[in-house]
Amino acid sequence: GKVPLRDLVRETTDIIERLCIEAALQINDNNRAGAADMLGLSRQSLYVKLHRYGIEDKSSGNEN
Repeated sequence: GKVPLRDLVRETTDIIERLCIEAALQINDNNRAGAADMLGLSRQSLYVKLHRYGIEDKSSGNEN
């Protein structure tokens, strides 16, 4: 069936955003503050996106 362009754009944007967040966390050794800074986000905004995408902190003690 047909999928509205708006839905395709939203899904694609979500995929790209998740990949960018995962890459920023990897580059910053899972340091959320560093990843947020790299992405131009506040830490709170990053936390919201981590929850939204179900991304777990791989090193539970390294949030700063």
